[in-house]
Amino acid sequence: MVGTRSTETRTPTRREFLKTAGFAAIGAPLVFSPYVQRRAYSCIIVGAGLAGLTAANILKQAHWNVTVLEARQRTGGRVFSFGFKENPDLICELGGEWVGDSHERMKALCQDFGITLRDHRFEASLMRDGVVKRPGQWDFSPQAKTAFEKFRKTFHGYGTKERLRLDRYDWWTWLEEIGFTEDDLLLRDLQDSTDFGETIRMVSAYTAATEYFESSPANEMDFKIEGGNSRLVNALSVSIGNDSILTGMPVANIKQRGGKVTVTAGYAGGKHQAERRQGNRDSRWQNFYCRCLYLYGAGTNAG
Repeated sequence: MVGTRSTETRTPTRREFLKTAGFAAIGAPLVFSPYVQRRAYSCIIVGAGLAGLTAANILKQAHWNVTVLEARQRTGGRVFSFGFKENPDLICELGGEWVGDSHERMKALCQDFGITLRDHRFEASLMRDGVVKRPGQWDFSPQAKTAFEKFRKTFHGYGTKERLRLDRYDWWTWLEEIGFTEDDLLLRDLQDSTDFGETIRMVSAYTAATEYFESSPANEMDFKIEGGNSRLVNALSVSIGNDSILTGMPVANIKQRGGKVTVTAGYAGGKHQAERRQGNRDSRWQNFYCRCLYLYGAGTNAG
């Protein structure tokens, strides 16, 4: 949903264009420079989760007119920090919880807004038969450790066929097949079920393998936002301008016609439009509708 009027003073080089224009696909960041962003744009973004808010903030900083439509009565999407009246310092995350070490965009956003990330990496103790064993005092059997590392190396060479086959197994059965003893399986079930939220008998072996072989050593449970993840949501909202974010606006219809995009949203069926600014006669002007999926939406674990 864009209206444009070009005022470029020179043509950017290929390197400048690739560096500043970002990517036209969802899931990639957008970056602007004065060379490619001296136009009058407007945009409607559907969804006020981290993806939508981050996209809106980037566009707002590039002087776009932005309207964010959110179906719920709150912003943040699956990020929601709950505070307790009895103890204001106590925060419970009801949605996405951790920031992983590989979540570069999330870490960069926190740095931009001066939000502190606290190291959350830890090693687990084990209580078994009433005896507590500290980290380093318990482990899987040598047989299980050898089998697990062998599988790790093999997994990285898997193609689509092998991954689909693996997905037909539950994690317990697969580990048993590669050599885990019953005692190792019970330990693995205790350890992994706290991550998956259910017994590993109910978890796809492929899902479990990607969880442990394609993430950070701490399984992306590396950091937590001091004061709760909603701090980042609130900071983005303030930067965008709360008056540009409309909640309680479920989208019912999107039409593109006559040089503009019209989005019907809200229980009253209100209409929102993105179109060229008055007086813009540039024939190259175009409109588009963009819903942001997973740009930053996967930025926190639980994910």
